[in-house]
Amino acid sequence: MNQKTNEIKIGPELVSILYENTNMNYDICAESLIKIFSYLKKNVEKLDSTDFIQIVESIKDSISDSNENPDLKRLDEHFNFLKNIKEELKSGESSYLDCEGKLEKVLYNIRNILNNRTSLKNLSNYFSSNREFALNLYEIWKLSSKNHLKCTIVQLLTVLFYSDNAHIEFLYLNTNILLDLCFILKEQIKLRDFDGICSSLICCCYFFSNILSVFPNEIIESIKQMNLIEDVLDLIEENDEFVYKKVSEDNFRPYFIDLEIIESTLLNHLILFTLSLNSKFSLPEENFLLQYLLNFECNSKDFSVFGENLVSLFNLEEDPLTCFKLSNPEGTQYSLYNNCTIKMVSDLFSSKKTVNATSIFYLNDFKVLIDVIIRKLNNLSADDQIRSDYLSLIHLIIRNSSYIQQMYRIEDLLSCFNMIANLQFYTFVGYKMSFL
Repeated sequence: MNQKTNEIKIGPELVSILYENTNMNYDICAESLIKIFSYLKKNVEKLDSTDFIQIVESIKDSISDSNENPDLKRLDEHFNFLKNIKEELKSGESSYLDCEGKLEKVLYNIRNILNNRTSLKNLSNYFSSNREFALNLYEIWKLSSKNHLKCTIVQLLTVLFYSDNAHIEFLYLNTNILLDLCFILKEQIKLRDFDGICSSLICCCYFFSNILSVFPNEIIESIKQMNLIEDVLDLIEENDEFVYKKVSEDNFRPYFIDLEIIESTLLNHLILFTLSLNSKFSLPEENFLLQYLLNFECNSKDFSVFGENLVSLFNLEEDPLTCFKLSNPEGTQYSLYNNCTIKMVSDLFSSKKTVNATSIFYLNDFKVLIDVIIRKLNNLSADDQIRSDYLSLIHLIIRNSSYIQQMYRIEDLLSCFNMIANLQFYTFVGYKMSFL
């Protein structure tokens, strides 16, 4: 056996030694050794750097190799068990009560393997070559009757989405999971099942934020007929201790990797759900969420809690749905819009009905909207597309609100317009001069 072969084998063998003598998962052991070898290569002059590079590369390769990584072997065993259980349940060979205990134990083991990792992206190759795992989880989720098991399965699905986002489109095209999630969410709201509501909201947000295709009319109409959005908004407007309860990081650890820009309360997840759903509508007249919010004359409801929290998100520097938008293989994010809160506020002010919509925005909240827009127009560069979005929004606000009666910060607003007009003029002159 030559020297190079020995170096390739040494890496995985060292990881196995650390794995067998600690409670760490395989990829954590591997990345810890990579850091050690990188330090030795940098600081110990007499060691052959070529040998270290080969050992480190072999350790990296072993993370996604089922023959080397014991965690992947365990996942294979667990998912094969789920496949067999699914077939037995569908065929009637076993009842759900017969296998409930084993099923709960296997889901717990899978969750432990996935939760204790340095990065879920280490599993992307593994899950991309095993898409049937997602289908098996979905089928068992459909067959299960226990709320806590349904919640655990949905949480595992979000892990699959994060590690391999192609699962979202795969499940959307091959199952009825989106409508099923919306239906179960309505039931969970009725039961006030906190963890169930959170898991379903998060999973729905992944679907709404990453599927580029326009939803078929039957899906939109089915969600509308469920009256789900009324239940979501009613829960938001309850404004009580239940909606301000924080979501447990233990239950949703993979998701929390990217959720840093807002506090993770049920209320904020409900708001994010409405924003992600709203993002699927390009035309306001087709948007049943928008129609419900603006139909205050008929439903006689107050949406001030929704409006207040929407303004709070509007004041953020980035799109709050960024945490749900997953990168494609080329490293870019799917998106049909620049910022979900700008889109929502723009949609709300796209109608003349908003002039009298004090049930959504109180006067102070309305002023905060103007403050944010002025700040953004002053700070954003001319080539930033979002500045155009803010300009379009302020046009809608002036046209379809009571702004003309208030003229709040009108001088600052006119100053912004003059600055932008002057910049455009000088840019145009500079462009012309370049040809002289």
